[in-house]
Amino acid sequence: MALKNDHRYPPLRLGRREPYLLERCKDKRVLDLGFMDVGLTREKVQSGALLHLWIKEVASMHVGIDLDPSLRHLLPPDSDTYQLFFGNVEDPATYAPAKDVGFDVVIAAEIMEHVNNPGLFLDALRTVMSPKTNLILTVPNALRFQNLAYAHQGMEMVNPDHNYWFSPTTIQTLLNKNRFHVNALAGYIFGPEQPEHLGPHGLACPGLIAEACPAQPGEIPRRWLGDAPAAIAAGDAPSIQTNAHAADQAVRPTP
Repeated sequence: MALKNDHRYPPLRLGRREPYLLERCKDKRVLDLGFMDVGLTREKVQSGALLHLWIKEVASMHVGIDLDPSLRHLLPPDSDTYQLFFGNVEDPATYAPAKDVGFDVVIAAEIMEHVNNPGLFLDALRTVMSPKTNLILTVPNALRFQNLAYAHQGMEMVNPDHNYWFSPTTIQTLLNKNRFHVNALAGYIFGPEQPEHLGPHGLACPGLIAEACPAQPGEIPRRWLGDAPAAIAAGDAPSIQTNAHAADQAVRPTP
């Protein structure tokens, strides 16, 4: 039987990445992976623009894991509700100090495209996840409209440290192959993008947000079929709206 190569999607809900993640982290026990922003950490700490510090303001328990400890001194000291560890996120041993926290949410924001082996990363992550833990991945979108524009000019615009591009189909395939259910899929935008640039389904948005949880033995990992989580469908998460203009209303918490 021939494999189906064309994958159709209902319109993606679009919004700002940061408010979406903060809404999911509010009053939760959060594991924050790859929290440093390579080359920009010092600048973002000084300006109050580092996502990691925003998550700290809303989470009930906040644990961060990153590879590079060189800028640890720029961040708050460890406490009963805030801890930082350093190591390779593809190695299960890295997660050992946090194995008993009981995380509600795992944030992997713009990290999947940097790892050497996404499968090993997801396997290692399972060691600190329960069936109810919500994994939230954000990744650059291979279908973003700028990619085609640059290609027409004989260029590719990509971070030199990225190993992969992901699309709505490939991020779900990767998660399913590694035994994760995909519960939600959304698109995120930055400042200048207008809805007409993103296509009628929003598939040309700059980045993707996927929510997933571990599949249990005997379960067939499911894909997202367009049914948004209740919090989004009911409008309780103002960061994700049905059009890009509405997302401009979202604001970050005061540091």
